Amino acid sequence: MRSPKEGSAIKKARITYRVLFLIVLLGSVGAIGVIAFYFGDSHALKNLTIRRVSADSVASAMHHDEFYSDFRENTLLVTELVAAISNQHSRQTIQFTTSGNFKTLCRLKSKQPALVVGERITVVTEAYTAVRRPSAVLLENCVVLLTRRS
Repeated sequence: MRSPKEGSAIKKARITYRVLFLIVLLGSVGAIGVIAFYFGDSHALKNLTIRRVSADSVASAMHHDEFYSDFRENTLLVTELVAAISNQHSRQTIQFTTSGNFKTLCRLKSKQPALVVGERITVVTEAYTAVRRPSAVLLENCVVLLTRRS
């Protein structure tokens, strides 16, 4: 039979073993999490770019169902002539001049400087916010960066 001291020493050894096992297990899970976060973050950010595009290229890509594969992870800089301006729910929507029947619309994020039909403007927007309309692509949350009178 074991003496009470031996039993106590065995219990302490088991507890120590379990605590060390738990520390190693939690450390391993934490290390895997940090590594996964690093690789996930670098994968998510490596394709984020700013692209200069025309209203025609944006409209054509959406019309041919290529918009999200071409632009989804991009910030777009669109420079084009203003064809029309409409106000809906206290927000302006700009229609750019395009060569085809499929149009490019840009809903402004907030109140912008007074815009005039016929002037050339440059807007910035995130491509992933774009919405397909029956005969247009609607770019959401556009911000006017530059205006030039023609």
